[in-house]
Amino acid sequence: MKLTVLAASGRTGLAVTRQALERGHTVTAIARDTGRITLPGSAGLRAVAGDVTDPASIAASVLVTLLGDRLADKVEADDIVLAAGGTVFHAAVLSDGPVSPSRRTVGLAAAPSFDLAAKVSRESVAAAMLDEAEAPGFPGTVALPLAG
Repeated sequence: MKLTVLAASGRTGLAVTRQALERGHTVTAIARDTGRITLPGSAGLRAVAGDVTDPASIAASVLVTLLGDRLADKVEADDIVLAAGGTVFHAAVLSDGPVSPSRRTVGLAAAPSFDLAAKVSRESVAAAMLDEAEAPGFPGTVALPLAG
């Protein structure tokens, strides 16, 4: 599968990129600083300079990843992805660590009660996103990766 990862030099983006390459996918990794995409020897990797907050720098520039005063933009981007049949991922507080062996992904309707103490590793989020790309289970909906 050919995948494009935005913000690929961030901790979660790098996890998605690395796991996708390990699964045999071809990845176009977009980052402001391609030198921060530290995955040497990855034949299926194409690093491209681009800024997700600058629509002109990315061909498919419908996603905005910053919150705060850009929350309205994020909501609009989510709506665009959902309307196109894509899956939007929302995650709990992110942590570092390996893929959880008991991880699972649920739809928004099956989400547990909001808990600020709940954490999910970036590696688990990356694995959930790749699982969804390979075999969609939540098309056109919001999905939540859970640690267990």
